[in-house]
Amino acid sequence: MGSQAGKATHILLLAMLLLITGIRCLADVPQPVIAVDEAHWNSLALTSSIWRMTTLRDELVAGGYAVREIDDAITANNLSNCSVLIITTPGLPINAGEIAAMQAFVNNGGGLLFCANNGPSSVWSSICQGVANAFGYILDNNTATDNIHNASGCNRWVTFGSSCLGAHPVTNGLSAIQSFSTTTLAPSANSTIIASTDADATPSLRPAIEAGSYGAGRIIISGSPLYFADTVLNRDIGGGNKADMTGLSAADNRHFAYNAVTWLAGAAGRPIVTITQAESVVAAGDTLEIDGTVCDAALVSYVLEYMPVSGAGEWIRIGTVHTDSVVRGQLGCWNLTGIAPGDYTLRVRAVNSAGASFSASELVHVAYTPGKIADLRGVPAGAYVELYDKEVVAGSDDLVGRVYLEEGDRSSGICVLTSASVNRGSLATVIGVVGMVDGAPAIIASSVTTHLQPAGDGIRAVGLKNSSAGIPDSGLSASGMLVRVWGSITGLDSDGFTITDGSSTGLKVLTNYALSPVTSPAAGMVAVTGISTTVNGCPALIARQAADIQEIK
Repeated sequence: MGSQAGKATHILLLAMLLLITGIRCLADVPQPVIAVDEAHWNSLALTSSIWRMTTLRDELVAGGYAVREIDDAITANNLSNCSVLIITTPGLPINAGEIAAMQAFVNNGGGLLFCANNGPSSVWSSICQGVANAFGYILDNNTATDNIHNASGCNRWVTFGSSCLGAHPVTNGLSAIQSFSTTTLAPSANSTIIASTDADATPSLRPAIEAGSYGAGRIIISGSPLYFADTVLNRDIGGGNKADMTGLSAADNRHFAYNAVTWLAGAAGRPIVTITQAESVVAAGDTLEIDGTVCDAALVSYVLEYMPVSGAGEWIRIGTVHTDSVVRGQLGCWNLTGIAPGDYTLRVRAVNSAGASFSASELVHVAYTPGKIADLRGVPAGAYVELYDKEVVAGSDDLVGRVYLEEGDRSSGICVLTSASVNRGSLATVIGVVGMVDGAPAIIASSVTTHLQPAGDGIRAVGLKNSSAGIPDSGLSASGMLVRVWGSITGLDSDGFTITDGSSTGLKVLTNYALSPVTSPAAGMVAVTGISTTVNGCPALIARQAADIQEIK
């Protein structure tokens, strides 16, 4: 108890010191490199067709580590600049020169994760025993079983609950880990038991994972590699039974793997940090849930911060300082009340007990939330906006690649560029960037959601003279609105036809945006219902369907 209390006091004092000096003043430490042995017919080869370790590799890379594959002999040169070496159940002998290189690597401060496997007669048993012995460990070369604490009713798929886990940085935050077909080990006087079988297992109360020091470095010996494996679906587990071998995703195996890597990296290590929040665009006043990973066997704390992209460089902390690792969970929340619309860099920054820090960041767009479509006039081009519950007057069931929304009081409308299914008559909520299309205002949508509006009449077309269509130089605009015009046909082309009612030189009626073919009348007087817009600065009307064009006899 005394040593644990002393450790807790040390970490608390370090956390206070880091807060006083400011975590954000620390520079990220250099990227640690993890070497993975691929040359000895390893159990979890990164390129294997079944048993792989690619998920862990990819997650380590995403979290700030580099991974180097060693596909020939293990040498000092291949291990240069590496922090950790991972070897998973070699099926080919590791020669004396390679073992000497491994010993020198760990003795000089490197970390070794060595995974054996169940035995005793397997091809790897003697090979793994030789490596373990070289570092002062002895494998039992057996297969542990537990008829009570197991997964999927398979006694070889052993669950190591909290009572089976030792007190060590590698077990910080763990409730249970699981592995299929593990050997046990003899207790080592110079190591800590990370996981051991329980009293009802066979053999009972025997280490399955141990961790210790070797010279200036660190070592973890595991009786199985499957804590770190990719998921293998519908795998034969014996007795005519099959199950999904979830490996890294089982119990707290992922957390264990992250702890193991960061602990083994020692002074060269840094926290594993990622941000994976689902939303990159949020409305001002909303609360953004920030998901991701912050993990280090010796984590002191992490903070969430933000800074305007256009700002001068001061990070602003979000909420409190966090002290517990989070693996693929919620890191915190950002209440956007009072946050001005604009683009922000969101950052999570973590530091461990060695003072090593690492951060990850994402771009977050805080959207304007205009109450009415007409209010978009005050929003700068390129900014994100969220329009809520506007009626669709021309939908994806009418037009290709675009829809049109209109205010309920028929005061304004807007073009929305989207490939989403957005039916006419529904109410749409749009998130996107303010821009222009064909010279008319538009929203380039990143998200469109719809729902049915209450029963009743939808928005009806407003009657206009030809000269009022499009965008006037000043005053109210009919752009994007559903309108109805009249006039005589004065010309035809491949895009539609032109009409005039005498109030202007002509109004172009576009039929080429319609989802279904629209045949232009050859001549005569017509009434046209459609969307008022402009094309290249000239007023125009977009016909939605053939029924929008009526000949006047």
